[in-house]
Amino acid sequence: MTPRFSLMTRLNEEGTGSNIISRPPHITGVDFPRVEEKPLHYTVNEYGINKTIKVDGSRALINPDTGNMYSIVSDRYQTIPYRDSLEMVEDAIQNNSEFGTFERTVDFMQGGGRMLAKYRFTDHLIPIGDDNDLVNPEIYVRRSYDTTWGFVLLFGAFRWVCSNGLVVGEKVLNYKHKHTTGLNQNSLLEDLKGSMDKFAVQADIWRTWLDRMTTPNDYERVMGTLEFGKNHTEAIEREVEVSSNVTMEDVRTKTLSYWLFFNVLSQYITHKVESPVRREYFFDRMRSAFRK
Repeated sequence: MTPRFSLMTRLNEEGTGSNIISRPPHITGVDFPRVEEKPLHYTVNEYGINKTIKVDGSRALINPDTGNMYSIVSDRYQTIPYRDSLEMVEDAIQNNSEFGTFERTVDFMQGGGRMLAKYRFTDHLIPIGDDNDLVNPEIYVRRSYDTTWGFVLLFGAFRWVCSNGLVVGEKVLNYKHKHTTGLNQNSLLEDLKGSMDKFAVQADIWRTWLDRMTTPNDYERVMGTLEFGKNHTEAIEREVEVSSNVTMEDVRTKTLSYWLFFNVLSQYITHKVESPVRREYFFDRMRSAFRK
């Protein structure tokens, strides 16, 4: 008789050898979701008898506090907890004198399946237009347990005049593989060297946007890349840039600078797009659009 398989694949409650790398914590004040690895089993009903069979080569990543299953990964996947990833980043930052002091914020999405951390470098306050238009460099770190994100480290900025998050430049680090076995403090430190110099170049590019007027072609190209959809597009056309009171209507009169065009979009994404995942998606698209 052909075995009849149940539709449910279950986790074994008994622990086995863990593939999770961990280290003594030094980040405090952040409630990191826990992660554990569990072996997978499935049930076969053969001649009225249920048999439990282990799934070779795979494990489940779960939150032992909530029972939430983040993902199913191969036995070769090496799990690094969020806390350990950020501690490696912070060790590299603190061993690189160009960064100085920082402020950290950490957000978790999808039941802890994804993490976004931001490091704002408060020793660096860079003017763009005038002494009132100032930006701080920031580093954005993305990680996930649900395997939708690899390890990504991106340089960005925070614009004080309107509390915008400006995601700019190229990705400093982008580990495309879902596991991060090659990640260590020395490689992070090496990749972060010269980041502030690169940020200064980006600031110079922004300053050239002050005198560049946004054309209808610029508008169509950027909005086409962003693919906001009808509702977002209509809302953006009504958005008022808080530092200048300009709107997208100024494109038609050729009085909207490319810098303020950039900031209208940044302001809208930062404050009006509620989902952190969608915000990051739009910022990725926006970075691509303004590089063209």
